[in-house]
Amino acid sequence: MAPERYTVGQLWEATDNWLVIGKIDTFDAVTVISVSAFKDKEMASRAAAHLPFSLATFERSIRKMHGTGNAVADSFEDGYHMWRDAFDAGKAGVW
Repeated sequence: MAPERYTVGQLWEATDNWLVIGKIDTFDAVTVISVSAFKDKEMASRAAAHLPFSLATFERSIRKMHGTGNAVADSFEDGYHMWRDAFDAGKAGVW
């Protein structure tokens, strides 16, 4: 289960990008935090619409939380559903 400090809509400063949490899933003992990545804090330039991170990788990547209530990239849901279908079929993983 994801720690309660992570919620959908949070904007996190990460190593090379800014990440907005779009979904948090728990599968057995694995927590996946799916994000949209942006090149800047203003979220004007998207780096990736959907990226699935394990909780451990997400925690190693983030630096500081910069707010809540943020929207993911427009195509986040499409990317999430493509990944989720492949993940459920055993054909995709997480970072």
